[in-house]
Amino acid sequence: MDNDTNLENIRKKQEETRNQFYGIKRKEGRKEERKVDSTLMTSDGENAVAKIIRIIAIVEMVLGLIVGYKLANSEIANILHTKSGFQWSVALTWWISTIVSGFLLLGFSEIVRLLHEINNKVK
Repeated sequence: MDNDTNLENIRKKQEETRNQFYGIKRKEGRKEERKVDSTLMTSDGENAVAKIIRIIAIVEMVLGLIVGYKLANSEIANILHTKSGFQWSVALTWWISTIVSGFLLLGFSEIVRLLHEINNKVK
């Protein structure tokens, strides 16, 4: 009898620890359904954070291409003379750096979106 109560107490403690860790309450052997947090969802069911990061990435790439073009067309003043015309080194530096950082942000937004999907499936 004493072993049965010890075993029962151990199971209750394990269940409490599991509930605290996972945040899941069990009712009659079933998981209690948790509602999906709708604060991070847009009207079309997409994660708002991922959408904002994606928009920032696209805007960054477009503005980076424009700024690279404008800066490459500017005049460069040296000590003895000024140089005008299109500077490919300036343009390519801006274009490559903004495209790389933009794609990194796009990748990050995709990771956030996928993690949100996985989280919703687990719930």
